[in-house]
Amino acid sequence: MSLKISFRNDLYRSDSITEDDLAQIKRDLKKKPFFTNVYIVIPAGNQKDMIEFFHSRQLAQPYYWEREIHVLGVTRTYREAVLMVRKLVQECLDERGDCALREYLSC
Repeated sequence: MSLKISFRNDLYRSDSITEDDLAQIKRDLKKKPFFTNVYIVIPAGNQKDMIEFFHSRQLAQPYYWEREIHVLGVTRTYREAVLMVRKLVQECLDERGDCALREYLSC
């Protein structure tokens, strides 16, 4: 299975993921997401929410096979994913003065 997946140019990553790890994770997410043990942060698939994150194993579900996925960030753990979203919201607030994450992240 090969997914339609792209990555933000300045991809957010947790401190536990090195540059070498990131290159391997990107390859694995495209080819074998079920075996990639990470959480990914993506723009929400609906207009109600702005951002979502989930375990990469979820990409093995048929729902994602035809959907284009743009990865904003990668973490090793659920907690790191929560902290990453928190960081994104804070950055957006600091730079824009609002929480318009879609616009801030140019999704």
